[in-house]
Amino acid sequence: MNDTRYILITPAYNEARFLPGVIETVVAQTVKPVAWMIVSDGSTDATDEIARKAAAEHDFIRFLRHENRTATPPAFGRLAWRKVCTIRAGLAELGDIPSAYIANMDADVTFAPDFFERLMGKMAADPKIGIGGGFIYNTEAGREWPYFINPEGVGGPLQFFRRACFQETGGYVPCAMEDALALIMAHMHGWKTRSFPDLKILHHKTARAKGAHPLRGMFHAGAVERAVGFSLIYHLARNVPDILRPPYVLGSVARTAGYAWAAGKGKDAGVPSDIRAFMRKEQMERLRRKLLGR
Repeated sequence: MNDTRYILITPAYNEARFLPGVIETVVAQTVKPVAWMIVSDGSTDATDEIARKAAAEHDFIRFLRHENRTATPPAFGRLAWRKVCTIRAGLAELGDIPSAYIANMDADVTFAPDFFERLMGKMAADPKIGIGGGFIYNTEAGREWPYFINPEGVGGPLQFFRRACFQETGGYVPCAMEDALALIMAHMHGWKTRSFPDLKILHHKTARAKGAHPLRGMFHAGAVERAVGFSLIYHLARNVPDILRPPYVLGSVARTAGYAWAAGKGKDAGVPSDIRAFMRKEQMERLRRKLLGR
């Protein structure tokens, strides 16, 4: 029999604009979570009030306000560090609730009412899938465009872990690109990671919604890749396709400029050496398969 018990953790910082839609999405699920912890990371808008109201109206929703004022964040990758600390605080608050799955879900995504039921069905059909998800599309002003559509990976806005995988890997490390590192750790332990094209996720907080300049975002992405430990060869190979996507050549140049800046400054995200070594090995293998057309 397929075990459909799952828990959700949603770290939220100033998500009052999108959180109501996320709550409507989860409440409408055909299979609801046994517990959903919304953790406000020191929000200063109406996030707390929205989450408290939802928790009062639905037994499975919990709310926690978390402000980590004691530990010192790293010099690079502070947002990822805060997110991982918030996820850990939420899990600790929930305690040992029995479930087959543990999911990290951002406070700015929506999807169909049968999303989790169908995802668990797909993961039950292949017990080696440790992290599952759907194809993610940005959405704004009635338009949609791809955000994460790699069938062999799972995008950070919603990562659905098999509990055994989460327990073996520890889920997340408090470093930049924590979502990508979670996939690498799953692979290190022999788990598959899969996103399914027929499971669509809409991601509402686009770069424009954040008020971020696209070139600045590309520069930061390149800097993070270097700090995490991407090899130069892999960075360049990964960057080439961006020439065909907005902001086109300027975006690719900005990304490589960020990589070079981080290299020159000696930026280091503090990724554990074993994870970094496995990541580089996996990257080179991926490049080899592409060159051979496999």
